[in-house]
Amino acid sequence: MRLGHGQALPAGLQESDQLPEPVFTPSTKSDIHDENISFDKAVDRVGKDLATKARDISLELYARGAALARERGIIIADTKFELGLVDGELVL
Repeated sequence: MRLGHGQALPAGLQESDQLPEPVFTPSTKSDIHDENISFDKAVDRVGKDLATKARDISLELYARGAALARERGIIIADTKFELGLVDGELVL
């Protein structure tokens, strides 16, 4: 099984199973909706340094939020962060 971004998922997962690790699934805006893209395509669009920084920030934000939620009995199965550049600086 693969995500819309081309990432392979572990064998044997059932719908709604928790993944062993969070995954970074970038997307970009198209004329109609968000378009899922691979990490490599993100690198092609914004460069390796910025794509890596966006991935690392997103995964860290998810890890922190999921840990806080888990302490309260909540499982965050999926989320989305909007990142962009303001005056050349990556912001959430």
